Amino acid sequence: MKNLFKNLGHMAATSNFVLLSGRLLITNVIQDTVTKIKKRSGIPLV
Repeated sequence: MKNLFKNLGHMAATSNFVLLSGRLLITNVIQDTVTKIKKRSGIPLV
């Protein structure tokens, strides 16, 4: 039983890490895209 809980905890930590990494990646991509669009449109960056 102890091992089961250990594995569940590890899985939860891993999925949290993956979710956070995914969010950071998506945020970076969005910011990059917004920056490119602004540069193309000639809108000054704030």
